[in-house]
Parts: sequence; C-alpha cells; structure tokens
Amino acid sequence: MPISTSPSTRVYREIAFLLGYLMPALSFCQSCWQPVTSGVTPFVEHFTKVTFGCGRFVAIGHSVDHTNTSHQFAIVSTNGANWNRYEIPTTNRLLNIAYGASNFVAVGDGGTILTSTDGESWLLRNSGTSENLTAVAFGAGVTLVVGAGREVLTSTDLGSWTKQQPDLDTDLNEVAFFDERFVGIGSSRSRYSSTNGCGLLFVSKDGRNWERELSWKTSS
Repeated sequence: MPISTSPSTRVYREIAFLLGYLMPALSFCQSCWQPVTSGVTPFVEHFTKVTFGCGRFVAIGHSVDHTNTSHQFAIVSTNGANWNRYEIPTTNRLLNIAYGASNFVAVGDGGTILTSTDGESWLLRNSGTSENLTAVAFGAGVTLVVGAGREVLTSTDLGSWTKQQPDLDTDLNEVAFFDERFVGIGSSRSRYSSTNGCGLLFVSKDGRNWERELSWKTSS
C-alpha cells in the first residue's frame, strides 16, 4: 500500500491485531500516532504487510524502477520509530509475512518463499510450486503456507516443503493458528457459498486435513 504520513484505515486493520495482542492497553485513535521516517520514498515504494518477532518490527514492500523491474525490500525497527531498509533477493511481489520457528517467513507471487532470522538477510527457498502464495502461519510443529490454486504447503524445517491435497474447492486467502488449530479464510466462490455474500472458514489441526466450520456475512 502507498506510504503516507498519516495512518489510513487499512493500516489500522493490518496492525490492530498485532498491537492489540502485544499492548492490550493501547488506545487506537489517530491522535495517538506520530509520523516517523521509514527510509522509503512515498508513492514510489509501497508497504505490503508488517509483523513482529525477535524483538523487532519487520515490514515488507516493493518498488518499480525506471526499467519497470520490481524490487522487494524489508524495513526493520526495534522501536517503531527508527527504520532500516534491506533488499530482498527476488523480483516477485511479496504478499505476506509472519514470524515463527525463530524466523521471519515472507511469501508471494510465483511460489516465492523467503526466510530470515533477523529481517535483514533473506534466504530464498524452493517451494516446489509456481502458484501465488498469499499467507503463512505457524503451529502444531509445522509452518503452513497457502495460496492460489488451492495450494497448501507445510514444512517442519523451512527448507523442504510438502504439497498437501486438502479437500477444498476454494483458495485459502488468509490463515492463522489459534486454539490449537489452523484457521483459514476462503473465497465465497465455492459449492458451499450462499447468495448473501458469505465468506468461508476452514479449520485444520495439522495443516493437512481441513474441514469447513461455518460461514459469515462479510461487511460492506
């Protein structure tokens, strides 16, 4: 998303859970925010996602140079005020990032998976797929990555990835680990969906076997 000196509604949605989990007493109001220097140029470089782990915030983003080549980067801060920028070794757009298993894991287009212990130096992993990967979560001793084409990948070491074959007829767009199970949000365009604009919720204890739990009406 474009970088702005004033927080947007989308910024609040992306980080509200993170900050709410880390600092429950924090009051979310626009007057509480102060602009800081991120080290990137507004309207030229764009943030995608932010996460927290190992005592630091790590946000991923992308830019396009004069040759129309995409560049991926991370900015890292230990206090939310001072940020340093680091290049990420891929031209594929990164879509999500999470922290777990003592690593930051970023996923994106073309089956891209990268890992980093500090958010500064990144290692490109072989995912075994060319599908766009949209979300990553940690739990039950595995790292779970989901994406387009109903892709579900699991790994126990972040180096080798196993393609699962869950009984899904929709892509999982987001995933998290909560209450000893993975929870995935799917598209409403499936055999389960109704005509009232409902999204889909799937759950799994191990990342391999998934069941549909319920649906709910999305807000407009």
